[in-house]
Amino acid sequence: MFYLAAETKSCMRNIFALLALLAGTTVVAQKEYFADYSLKQVPEGMGRYFVQTKKKDGLWHRTAWYYPEKTIAVEGTYVDEACTQPDGVEKSWHPNRYPKTSHQYVKGKPHGVWLGWNEEGMRTDSINLKEGHRTGTSDRWHRNGMLSDSIEADGKGNSTQVSWDEEGNMRSAGRWVNDTSMNGRWQYFYANGALQGTEDYQAGKRIAIACYDEKVTRLTIVTNRRPRFPEA
Repeated sequence: MFYLAAETKSCMRNIFALLALLAGTTVVAQKEYFADYSLKQVPEGMGRYFVQTKKKDGLWHRTAWYYPEKTIAVEGTYVDEACTQPDGVEKSWHPNRYPKTSHQYVKGKPHGVWLGWNEEGMRTDSINLKEGHRTGTSDRWHRNGMLSDSIEADGKGNSTQVSWDEEGNMRSAGRWVNDTSMNGRWQYFYANGALQGTEDYQAGKRIAIACYDEKVTRLTIVTNRRPRFPEA
């Protein structure tokens, strides 16, 4: 049963209580509260979300609704009561009710297909994961629908990435190790295809830099910081 305190309850809480009763859910343990953007509990009536967690069949199910819109924001199942280890599918929605993300986990580890959408309902990314590592092909798209990034990964932390601008011009290419460490030579290009610069890495540590003008004339590097390659 949906627990209602004897003291004052907001209209928000009454609405979600009724929804839970209508669903006929058998609940072993349950908690409800208002939360901020990080889903941490805040005083009643404050925050961005109204959250309900309940335990069933050995897992914790958490649902968060936008406040005050009363539309669903996040829903998922978790191993722990604090809902820090997802297990299964965790979904989220934009305030306008369009899907935002759909992420799959196995006992806290990303595993399966991760999908994302923008506020207009267009797909923004599709990522394949195996036990926390990228595997196979993963893609991201610009808001205009053009491909932004494409990554080919071996499921062991090694991958290659190619990126394009919104006009379809290739802007960079390189390799990763351990999923997050740049490795080998990364190349950057002007919109006309001319080489704009290179960076050489060893397991995430940059060891060399080179920059070029649009006539592929090498430029002098006067800073030890990572160069910014502006859009041409």
